[in-house]
Amino acid sequence: MKMNFDCMRDVLLWLELNLPTEFIAVGGKTGTNDSNKCTIGNLKEAMSQYSSEEVCYACEKLVELEFIKSTDMLAYGTFVAITAAGHQFLANIHNAERWGQIKEAIGSEELLSIGNIEQVSTALLFGSL
Repeated sequence: MKMNFDCMRDVLLWLELNLPTEFIAVGGKTGTNDSNKCTIGNLKEAMSQYSSEEVCYACEKLVELEFIKSTDMLAYGTFVAITAAGHQFLANIHNAERWGQIKEAIGSEELLSIGNIEQVSTALLFGSL
């Protein structure tokens, strides 16, 4: 299946807004301030502009890249967190205008990759492009 990087970006943005905030309670037990769960079902519902397969595939790849954590290896359970690496990647592509510039600079959809996105984002940030 072909990776839809717009879908991947939208998944990260949705998780950033919807993941519950965790806290460590007295005694070291982890809790949350929100009882709503971030599940693949909720995500697919919210991202109706993409096919169910595109959303699931994007989630699988985000888990494999260790950009997100899930209760299920294939990301079909409940989403737990965006990792530090995921936040770093999201910081590079968060702004819609910058995301458009990155895709324009890369040019061809066939050349879109995590590595190329990160390199172009860095070059844009420091004015090399």
